[in-house]
Amino acid sequence: MHEFAPKETFPRAAGISLSPRRLSAGTLGAAAGEFVDFLCHAGVSYWHVLDIGPRDPGGLPLSVFAKDPGLVDLDLLARAGLGERAAGADEHLAGVRAAAAHLVSQKDAHALFAGFAQFREGRVWLDDWALFAALQEREGPVSGWPEALRHRSASALAQARAQLADEMLIHQAVQFFADLQWNVLKVQGYDTGVRFLMDLRARLSPEGCDVWTTPGQFVVEDEGARSKFARMSDDGFRFWRTAFAEALDTAQLVRLLPVATLAEGAVSLVDAFRNIRRNMPLIPDDADPFSEGQRAFRTTVRLPDVVELTAAFGHGAEHRHLPHHHGVNTVVLTRRPEHTVPVDEGAATTHLAAYMPHHPPKKARVRLGLMSAAHTALIDARDLFADEHDRFDVAQFDPGLADRLGEEIALFDRDELKRMREQSMRQSGKKPR
Repeated sequence: MHEFAPKETFPRAAGISLSPRRLSAGTLGAAAGEFVDFLCHAGVSYWHVLDIGPRDPGGLPLSVFAKDPGLVDLDLLARAGLGERAAGADEHLAGVRAAAAHLVSQKDAHALFAGFAQFREGRVWLDDWALFAALQEREGPVSGWPEALRHRSASALAQARAQLADEMLIHQAVQFFADLQWNVLKVQGYDTGVRFLMDLRARLSPEGCDVWTTPGQFVVEDEGARSKFARMSDDGFRFWRTAFAEALDTAQLVRLLPVATLAEGAVSLVDAFRNIRRNMPLIPDDADPFSEGQRAFRTTVRLPDVVELTAAFGHGAEHRHLPHHHGVNTVVLTRRPEHTVPVDEGAATTHLAAYMPHHPPKKARVRLGLMSAAHTALIDARDLFADEHDRFDVAQFDPGLADRLGEEIALFDRDELKRMREQSMRQSGKKPR
């Protein structure tokens, strides 16, 4: 058995990996709330939302601090007297922007404006993001900006802030909406016993806000035929410590990937943050093969190993991702949610069928994940259904799915967090949901 490190305080639990972008509405609105209720009914402890920040066209994060404006739900804004439902993606973003402009123009006359003012005071990254977003609307990608703006000339930045002051306020209001709706969802999760697991991606867009505002913290690398990305430089400690703090304020558990991108600074970063929070709610993830440096990192910082069942089969009995090698201080994924290529084909499927006979591949992965000795099992939402889905509509789920999943979660003792919450509620005189 491959045990990387002593166990930290991770309960035995299960989670489902599904981006809110892939729910029927693709936002943080009613469909997201319905999914939280589904998870509660099934006894699922974690909603793994992946990353919820803005992305460039290649999928790399533009910012690890801002939230994706596309996640803002217009129906919720309409109930607050801001905006109305839109038909398509372009119309949706235009509607969010119009709602933000309305809030800014109403000022103290709108009930949400006081909250917006408070939000602006408490976010040190917000001004930089708003200026970046406004400049991107006016100038396009960073690489096409005037040199003085690209290199952050003080006079050029001051001039841009003066010229784009109104647009910056609108982008700040959009972030306020996203933050407000996310926090409403978090409160619902708290009330129902569902915690949130979020990805913090260490490879950022070289055309993004974070790289533009703190260029000394990053090195831009080229993967040849693949797109360029920005990774932490030797001086990137301060940025990533702030990013860790923000991520752990946004969600209760963070998956950091890929750890190798943080280079030698990763151990120092985690140790520094552990001085603030003794038990690190952090899952460091890297695709195989591991380098000696990656193994040393996991052992040194005493954080979980990560294994993936789609990578386990078709390679022989010694492969470390196979369930009989899982240690307790491990997170098992049925498959990595960011992978979109077909997984059920060839030698891997033959091996899986021999390992778990009489079960279709997806059902076999779910059951093996839940059976594993690993303290946390993360089920990719696609593995809950026979067909691959682009969008997931909770209203269309099989009515018995939550009950069946809940029975398996309880069978393999992955409802520890649910039991703890129910006991706490009984002690406080409240009725568990």
